[in-house]
Amino acid sequence: MISEHEVARGKRLEVYVESDIDSAWVNVPHTEHLNTKIIRPRDVEYFISEALDQGWTPKVKGAPAVFNFDGKFLRRRLQ
Repeated sequence: MISEHEVARGKRLEVYVESDIDSAWVNVPHTEHLNTKIIRPRDVEYFISEALDQGWTPKVKGAPAVFNFDGKFLRRRLQ
């Protein structure tokens, strides 16, 4: 998921979500064993709120703020 401020166009927010969704298209219809996480609006709201709490500054130019989401917590990705 990628997000950025609509007007300021500063730092982008990038969230990587663990999912097997890409594999699903190869194995359809046998997807029962796959982690097919669907990102809902409430997930995006959580990502943005949590990233702001962790220091994401969407109105300031710079490198993207990159996070991993493990299904429960948003953690800053080590680069």
